[in-house]
Amino acid sequence: MNRFYVTTPIYYVNSHPHLGHLYTTLVADTVARYKRQRGFDTFFLTGTEPTLPVYIWSQLRFTAKLPSVVALGCLLLLLSLILLFAAEYFRRRAVSRTGATDTATGGFM
Repeated sequence: MNRFYVTTPIYYVNSHPHLGHLYTTLVADTVARYKRQRGFDTFFLTGTEPTLPVYIWSQLRFTAKLPSVVALGCLLLLLSLILLFAAEYFRRRAVSRTGATDTATGGFM
């Protein structure tokens, strides 16, 4: 059996859906249905790509969810700082073990 793949572009959720989304989805769906009727093993793939900044921005628009967004932002900031300090610790540890001199431009802090 012949296979046929139909995909749509990734819709980024930074705004409301518009006619471009509708057009590409309808065309892809029409082609997929036509190929299925003709006996093809058809795969129809569509979806969205909610990246983290877009997700946080969309959550900030709804004030009822603001505490959870602030908590998520604080956790991400805390994790970033922990990783930064751990990297600096291991860098300084490696410099002291090798006996090299630590330069002013050689680290994060």
